[in-house]
Amino acid sequence: MNHAESLRFAESFSELGVTPIWGQVERGEPDGISALRLATGGVVALRAPLHANTDHAEFNHAAKVLRIAASAAKRIADVEADATRTDAWKAEQRRAIAAAARNEIEGARVEAMKRIDEFAEADAKSCSPPPLAMNDAVGAAEDREVRDLWRAMSPDAQARLAHELMDGKHPRALVALMRSPMPLPGVLAATLPTAWANAMARANPREATLRSEAQERLAWLRTVVPQYVEAIDALAPKKSLEIRAA
Repeated sequence: MNHAESLRFAESFSELGVTPIWGQVERGEPDGISALRLATGGVVALRAPLHANTDHAEFNHAAKVLRIAASAAKRIADVEADATRTDAWKAEQRRAIAAAARNEIEGARVEAMKRIDEFAEADAKSCSPPPLAMNDAVGAAEDREVRDLWRAMSPDAQARLAHELMDGKHPRALVALMRSPMPLPGVLAATLPTAWANAMARANPREATLRSEAQERLAWLRTVVPQYVEAIDALAPKKSLEIRAA
C-alpha cells in the first residue's frame, strides 16, 4: 500500500477517532503509515504490502473488522469523557460495549478467515498438474515408468534429478512425479512443489506475479485481523466480565 493509499485508508476511520502513526524513517522504518491509534489509545498494525490497494477484497475484510473495533473504542472513549457519570457506570458501559463488539466482530473475523481458506484451497489446486483422463492408459504407463526409474536411481542421481527439475528440465518427468498417488520420499518431497511453481512462473509470469501478490495480501490479512479482534479485549478484558459474573 503506497503513501496515498494508506493515508486514504486511515482517514476513512477519522470520524471514529482513529489517527495514523507514521513510520520513523530516521530509525530505518519504511515511510508511510505503520499503525493506527484508536480513540482509547490502543494501537493496531496497518502496514500492508506495497503493491496492495484498498480495492482489493482483503482490505474490505480488514476494514470491516477494524471498523467494529474502532467504533467500540470511540464509544468507550466518549463514555470515559463524560464527567457526569460515576466510575462504576463507566465500567459497566465498557463491559457492555466490548461484549457487543465481540459478538459483532466474530462474524467479520470468520468471513476474513473464510477468504484466506478459500484462496489456500484454490491455490493448492493450481499447484497441481491436471489429472490423467480416465481412459489415458498411455499417459498412466508413462507416469509409472518415470516413477519406477526414479525409485531405481541412487541417492546422488535422485539429487541431480531434483536439481535439474528446479532448473526447468524434464517437464514430462515433473508432471509424472507430481501425479504420484503416494508421497515421494527423500529430496523430491521438498523439491517438487517448488519446481512446479517455478515451471508455472516460467509459463505464465504475469499469473505467477498476481498469485504471489495475493499470497502477500492474505498473509497481511491473517496478521492484522487477530490484532483488531484483540483490540476489543483491551477495551474491557473478558476476565473482568468473568469476575463480575462470579
